[in-house]
Amino acid sequence: MYNYLLRKPGAVEKALKIGLIGKNDYGSYYDRFAGRIIFPIFSTNGRVVAFAGRILEKAENTGKYVNSPESVIYSKSKVLYGLSHGKEEIRRSGHALVVEGYMDLISLNQNGIKNVIAVSGTALTDGQALLLSRYTKDVILLFDSDTAGVKASVRSVEILLKKSLNIKIASLPAGEDPDSYINAHSKDDFLHQMQSAVNFLEYQAKYYEDNGSLKDPMQSAGVIRELLRPLALIDDEIKQSRLISMLAERFKLSERLLQDELQIVLRKTESAPEHAREFNREQVKEAKPAAKRRNQFEIYLIKTLLEGEPEIISYVQRHIDIDEVQDERHRTIVQELFTLNDTDQDVGLSSLVNMLTEPEIVEYVTGLALDEYS
Repeated sequence: MYNYLLRKPGAVEKALKIGLIGKNDYGSYYDRFAGRIIFPIFSTNGRVVAFAGRILEKAENTGKYVNSPESVIYSKSKVLYGLSHGKEEIRRSGHALVVEGYMDLISLNQNGIKNVIAVSGTALTDGQALLLSRYTKDVILLFDSDTAGVKASVRSVEILLKKSLNIKIASLPAGEDPDSYINAHSKDDFLHQMQSAVNFLEYQAKYYEDNGSLKDPMQSAGVIRELLRPLALIDDEIKQSRLISMLAERFKLSERLLQDELQIVLRKTESAPEHAREFNREQVKEAKPAAKRRNQFEIYLIKTLLEGEPEIISYVQRHIDIDEVQDERHRTIVQELFTLNDTDQDVGLSSLVNMLTEPEIVEYVTGLALDEYS
């Protein structure tokens, strides 16, 4: 690859910036992905923005995977492997299945199960959880049942809870992963296994039970406190209360006792919901300007589209996925403007108003066009 890039003016520098090639301590360039199977990583709207390379032959001091570094075109927190191919099926089915590996996702897709994303061996980030929450509120985690897999699932649960997602955890028979299981059994067998997915709290409680952590009273007290920790991240008091009831019933404890313990956890947890803490107001103050700026960007985008330049609108369509627009009103307006452009109609305020059905959105976009929000 390096030799090929040498023949293209400026290509070596660009390839180095986005991690297609590397540079060693002696200043020599090398092919970053040599001798590896390549998995292209797509942005949400289907553009290749990075690569993962899995080694073909074992070698000393060589990692199993090499991934593209973050760059001007690739931000890990804004990308979920497989989401560009699976987002419509995730919406249709009402839930997403989260697996660990690239091959797990590919094998499931080849067998007709498409509402899948992969985290590629690492815990989800806040940005990825936010991205996923735009397509569904229900998630099934399917990680390996070994200790590392359980730890990864616990980390992912905590990240997903912060974004108000409903989480279940599924298991496969010991020694199986989604890739091996789906290729040895049928699609129906796999889906049957997924129907046995349980609430994340139930799964974690059973894990501690199975490894003997609940036999000793002192140890079990620590386990119960550990199980309460993720509840501090839930911003819905009804959900929180239902889960407390479940724990109380399972461990034959009073709900009042668990509620008191949860309050202790809440006071200690910096990332607890706003309603449950009084010491972290500054974080909330900092978040509001960021939301306001994002809102202004979306308004500016709509005003630009309303100028009706077909080339600009087509450019925006290619580079911005409709789901990246976070304000619901703005998403409706942008979607209708895209539709007008796709059908070769005049893209302007009058055409848009004829397409919109909700009077309050008509009033809002008219205000935007008349510089009410300048």
